This record gives sequence, C-alpha cells and structure tokens, in this order.
Amino acid sequence: MRKILYMTAQLISNIGDGMQQIALYWYIYSLTGSPLSIGIMIAIYYLPSMGLSPFAGALSDLIHPKRLTIIVNFFRGIAVFILALVIWFEVSSLYFLYLFQLIMAILYTIYKPASQRFIKHTFYRKEIPSIMALSNSLEQVGYILGTGFAGYLITIIPASITIGLNGISFMLTGLLFHYISLVANPEKTVNHQSYRSMIAEGIQYIKSKPDLKWLLLISVVGSFGLQLTITVLPALANQLGGSGSFYAILDITFTAGGIAAGLILGIILKKQPKGVFFCTVAGMMGTSIVISINNNAAIAVLMLFLFGIFVTGHLIVSHTYIQLSSSHDMIGRVIGVRTILASAVKVTSSLLTGLFAANFGVHFIFHIFTSLLLIALVTLFLRKRFQKQLAL
Repeated sequence: MRKILYMTAQLISNIGDGMQQIALYWYIYSLTGSPLSIGIMIAIYYLPSMGLSPFAGALSDLIHPKRLTIIVNFFRGIAVFILALVIWFEVSSLYFLYLFQLIMAILYTIYKPASQRFIKHTFYRKEIPSIMALSNSLEQVGYILGTGFAGYLITIIPASITIGLNGISFMLTGLLFHYISLVANPEKTVNHQSYRSMIAEGIQYIKSKPDLKWLLLISVVGSFGLQLTITVLPALANQLGGSGSFYAILDITFTAGGIAAGLILGIILKKQPKGVFFCTVAGMMGTSIVISINNNAAIAVLMLFLFGIFVTGHLIVSHTYIQLSSSHDMIGRVIGVRTILASAVKVTSSLLTGLFAANFGVHFIFHIFTSLLLIALVTLFLRKRFQKQLAL
C-alpha cells in the first residue's frame, strides 16, 4: 500500500507540473511575444537552489520529513491557486510571474531534500532502487500526459484554469502522503542546534566519505547531459531540416528513453547492479559520438531515445547510490549539496551550450560532451573499488 500511495501521488503531481509548464509558458509567450521571457523564467527556477540548498537540506534533517513534504505541497498548491486567480482576473504582469516563479523555486528547493529523506524513511533499503527507478519513469510519463492534456485544454479553456488544476494536484499529493506510513521513525533533532552548525556538520560528513564526495561530483554529468539536450533540441531539429513538429518528436523520443530507463533499471538494480554506473557513462559517450557526426533524421530519433535511456539512467543510479550511501540523519544535507552542484551545472550548461551552439553548431556541443564523458570514464575505470563499496 505504501508503494501504491507514493507512486499515485508522484504521478498526479507530475501530471500537474506538466500541465502548468505548458500553460504558463504559453501564457507568458502570448503576453510578451519573446522567447527571452521564458528563458528568464527557467533561469529563475534554478537560482535559489544554488544559494538556499544548504539551509533547505538542514531544514529537512531538522523537521519530520513526512510533515515537511506535506506542508510544502500545500503551500505550493496555494501559490498556484493565487497565480490562477490573478491570471483569471487579468491583473498579472510579467514581473509578478517572475516573482511567482521565484516563490515556487524556493519551495521546490525545500521540497527536494525533504522528499529524498521522506523516501529514506518510507521504504526499506532493499526497496529503494526499484522505487527510485519506477518513480523516475512515472515522472516522465506524468510529464508527457500533463503536456498532452495542457496542449488540448489551453485551446478550449483559459490558461488560468489549466494552471489551477496543478494546485489541485499539489493538494492531492499532500493528502496521499498523509496516509503513507513510515518504516523508520526519524530521530529527534536537538532543537537548539543552529542551521550553520548543521550545514557544517553535513559538509564534514561528506568530506569524511571520499566515495560519496566523488559520487556527488560525477553525478552532475547526467544533469549536464539533460540540460544540454533541452537547450539544443530546437537547433538540432532545425539542423536536420525539420520543423516544429519534428522538434516535438525529438522531445518526446528523449523523454520516452527516460521512461524506458526507469523500467529497465528497476529490474537491473535488483539483480545485477555492478557495473551499471560505468555502463550509463559509456552509453552516453557512445550515443553522443553518433549524434555529433550524424545528419540523418531517422538515426537522430533512434540515438536520442538511447541517449535518453543513458542520461536518465545515470541520474537514477546516482540518486540511488546517494540514498544508500547516506545516513538517515544526513540525507537532507547531502541532497542539498548535490542540488547546489546540479543547479550550477544546469545554469552554466544552458548558457554555454546555447552560446556555443549558436556560434559553432550543435555537433560541436556533442563533441565537447563526449570529451567530458571520456574523462569521466577514465576516472571510473581508475576507481573500480567504488563499485564494490557501493554494491547494492
């Protein structure tokens, strides 16, 4: 029952997120007529994570994880309802939408480590690999369903109603989380311990575990690959002679690869986890090489599907190993550090890939990414003992 409730909550939440993203970005574009306004919205969403993640991680280790995830979901729902009402009464401005995005980004920064600690206390250790894999697949499925629903709804009803439906999804998610029982009760934290001391304690914990520290660094390779793909897909579709519909096909293909990765790894991580981390990096490098030299549309579709499997697979394996390598009382702070690294990579990679793609072409971007993956592969090969220590 725990798994069913959790997975149902995840699916509902991700459908709502997909609906809001399409409806909100379409509304902004219709309001401004400028793609730059959407780019700014995306950048705003990642910026709070770079500065607030240490505090969010400490907060998640201080407060009961189930209680915190429910509270944050309800606040996110309220914020979305307010946005929907403002758009409905046509009193919104672009700056208000930026402010809303900032508020949602701050709430997500708090939610991210809290949700990971919630998983740590909700499921047994042996269940976590399959939970992480299946949860990722549902995230991708929810995104596709949400964007599909929103694409239809915004043609027949106001965008404000479509956005408001995500507020309902947040409320339903919080309600479902309420009925999930924990298998491990969080230890009570000393209330007078300051955030600064908790953050320092978390950093010291990571420093004391060299393999965890290295894992946090290597895990951002997947984040780089994900953001790179999102940034260059329109240019890749155009370079291959396709239109907007071909861009949509490439986007759905990459997302479908992410769904497949969750289903495949849900089985592999249970039965034969050794070498999976190495294989995801090798797979990213192999498909990246083909994409960097390919000019055929059909081959590009196939390679993006495989690239989606390996990129998403890398993220799933990274998050699973981080979960299993961190203690119950430190997981929030560890995820906080990982979020800082990932957010910095996402902001940097989106800006650099956009700049380089404009000046040197999409193929050049994948050449650079292949070089980075080669370095990662050599590092993995030199640290074989890492796989042994983190064997599930």
